[in-house]
Parts: sequence; C-alpha cells; structure tokens
Amino acid sequence: MDKHILKTAQKGLLSGILGGMAYGAALTIQGKIVFFATLLGSSSFFVGMAFHLFMSGINGILFALLIRMQIGQRGEILFWGMVFGISLWIIGPLTVVPILSGALVSWDMATIQKAFPDLIGHFWYGAVTAIVLSAMQSPVSIKKPDLKRSLTPVIRGMATGLPAIIFMRLLFGSFFHLNFLAVSAGGPHAAAPWPGLLLSGLIGGGFYGFLYPHAVVSPGGNLIRGMLYGFFMWIAGPLTLMPLFAGYGIHWDVALARIAFAGLPGFLLLGVSMALFYRGITSVIQLLFGTTKHDLKEGVGTIGVRGLLRGSAAGLAGGILFTFFMEKMGLLPIIAQMAGGQSAGYGLMVHLFISIIIGISYSLMFRRQSVDISSAMGWGISYGFFWWILGGITLMPWMLGSTPQWSATQASMAFPSLIGHLAYGAALGIGAFLIEKRQNPWWITKDAALRFRQQRELEQLQSSAPALWTLTAILAVLIPALLAH
Repeated sequence: MDKHILKTAQKGLLSGILGGMAYGAALTIQGKIVFFATLLGSSSFFVGMAFHLFMSGINGILFALLIRMQIGQRGEILFWGMVFGISLWIIGPLTVVPILSGALVSWDMATIQKAFPDLIGHFWYGAVTAIVLSAMQSPVSIKKPDLKRSLTPVIRGMATGLPAIIFMRLLFGSFFHLNFLAVSAGGPHAAAPWPGLLLSGLIGGGFYGFLYPHAVVSPGGNLIRGMLYGFFMWIAGPLTLMPLFAGYGIHWDVALARIAFAGLPGFLLLGVSMALFYRGITSVIQLLFGTTKHDLKEGVGTIGVRGLLRGSAAGLAGGILFTFFMEKMGLLPIIAQMAGGQSAGYGLMVHLFISIIIGISYSLMFRRQSVDISSAMGWGISYGFFWWILGGITLMPWMLGSTPQWSATQASMAFPSLIGHLAYGAALGIGAFLIEKRQNPWWITKDAALRFRQQRELEQLQSSAPALWTLTAILAVLIPALLAH
C-alpha cells in the first residue's frame, strides 16, 4: 500500500475515533449507546461503546481517504465533514439500521423527525472528525513565530465577531437572540443579555478565524460560507451547548429544534456578517501591508459595467421564472404594497425590479465563481436561499409594517416562497454563467484564458464549494422536517 495512503488512513482512524467519542458521550447522556450492543446481540454498555468507536474509526478512514486531495483551509474540511456526517445519517439510521432491525425502510416525514436526534449526532461526528483531521494535517508548532501566525487570524476573527454581533442586535433587537432557554421562558422573542452576546461574538468570531486563517477572496464565497457557519453555530449553541450547560442535558429532538428555530435565521445572518466583516478586515490589512496581484484582473469600471449588464439580464430571467410561483401564490398584490401599490401589475413591476437588483449583486459578488452549469446552479441556489432568509422572512415583513417572521410557525407559512427563491437562484446562477462565459477579455490570449479557467475549475473542485451547495440543499430540505407538525 502507498505510504501516503496508509498515513492518511491512520490519521482518519484516530480522527474518526475522537469524533466517535464526542458523539458517544452524547449517546451516553441520552442512554442510547446500548443500542449498538443490541445489533451484536448484547446489552452491555461497553460492547455498545466499543462497536460504536470501531465503526467511527472505519468511517474516519473513509472520510480521510475521500478528502485526501483537499487543499483548502480548516473551514473547507469542516464543511466536508458536516456533509459526510449527514450522509452517514441517511445511510445508517434511515436505511441500514431499519434493514438490520427487520423493519421497512421509510423516508417519510415522521421517520425523519424521529431520527432527527441521530442527524444532529452524526453532524457532530462529522464536524469533530473533520476538525481533528485538519489539525493533524497542519499541526501547530510551539515556536514563537508559528504560534503568532496561528493566533493572528483568531484574534482578527474575535475582532470581527464583536462588531458583527453588535450590528445584528442593534439591527434586529430582541428578534436576534442566542438562547433557546430565554425563548422558552420569556416568549418567542426574549432578549439575550449583552454579556452573553459579546462572549458569543468573541467565541464565534475567533473560531471562524481559526477555520479560515486566510479570508476567501470572493465576496460571494464568503457570504455562503458565513451563512453555513451560522448554521454550525446554531447547532453548537442553542441545540447543544446551551441546554447542556444549563442542566437540561442533550436531547436534540424536533420539539427543541422548533423552539430554537426562531434563532436560526439570526444565526445565518450573523454568520454572513462575520464572514464579510472578516474579509473586509483582511482586505484592509492586505491593502496596507501586503502586495496585490493584478494578473487577469479587470478595471473597476469595466467590472461594474459588465456586472450591471450581466446581472440585470440574469436577474430578469430569474425574476420571470419566479413570477409564475408568485402569481400562483397570490403574492404579487402583497409585493405591490411594499411600494405603496395594490394591483398585481404594479407588484409585478416591483418584483422584477427587485429581481434585477439582486441579479446585479450576484453578478458582482460571484464574479468568476462558476466554472460550469452545475457550479453555477449550486452558487445560484445558495444565494436564492440566502435571499429567502434575508428577504422572504425578514425584510419583506418589515417593509409591510410587520416584524421578521422567524418563528417555526411563521416560516412554515413562507415555505412555498422558499421553493420560488431556490428556483430564482438556479435561473440566476445559470443565466449569469452563460453570459459571463461568452465574455473574453481582449487583453489576454486565448491560451492564458484557458489556463486560468482550468486552474479555477481545479481549485473549486478541491475546495469546499461542492460541500457548500450540498449543505444549502440539505438545509432547505430539513426545514420542512423542522416545521411540519
């Protein structure tokens, strides 16, 4: 066997066992570890734990081998670990376990809700395994220069997390909260205390800096990564650590998730704020103390004009597709009210105008991100989901004189709009890519442009971009499981 593959497998084995220990601790608290022993015809706790750790090690080897070509930062590996954990949940509790138990395989809503605690557990297994594996691949030296280099992004992240969380709290007030205990005790929008908010900003921002020592160049890439990092923070905080430290234990059931759901949109937007603030700080530091490469770069004016035209056309195409959904749902007159109108025709004009504006923002933020139709669709759907959170259940209710619709019940009523936003995003991403693909900069040769495109394709395949698209799709699918009664 190749020495590199063997070394990778050894790291995966250790990472998987440590990830299994984290998940096993939660299973022990829940009293579920004995279940693994029953698969072997035993009722012993130690047999159950041993079998669980054995399978965790095997899965860790598989994960390490699958991502051995990964060249990204710790955050890239973390997102792949989250996808891997969720995939194990689909294969294991939803498929293999029923077969071994002699039951029928059923993927209906009731089964998914029943297995929801296992989903969070597998999520944690994948996340811990990925973090440990990434740490083993790039160990921190005890030498002072290396330690300083390692701590700098963490400190930068902490400096980012504070203004991000203050911005969210000032913008949304008591609607932005962190603690499901406060929600259950004080109502759906109980305010979280400032000390807890600031501490959470420091921890969340610092960990983001640890995951991304070097900020992603693309604003769009930062936005999607930040949104899904907010999903990670939501699971880590309201669903796991907060109830555990408060003495409620670890349950991870759907009822708890529904209570904590009112904080999920805020966490997603907080993650976006952290990621964009972090990139902004990094860009300022780079501008003041670093060097900037200008190969294959366009001028600011050219970028703006191209983005305006490309985004307008793609946004209009996506908006026309979204119109069919909105007309069937009777939303056009409601959209008209946002601009002081009443009729469906006026609402259509407002809707298409908003679609064009969002299209322009996509074209500028995700410039050169898409390398083929599939990646264009992935980025577009992810951006569409972001705008369902920011627009569909946050800004739109505000502009109609209401409040953000962040509770589980309110979001369930807006679920049809989610489908429309995803369809709009797909059309937007594909349209922008097809237009961008036809644009050939005159100041570089065709061979240089081809090499540049091939390099981008390789970098994207070896980054967490596919994992980001997958996680966004999974999150969109999980929402009905959380909201359905």
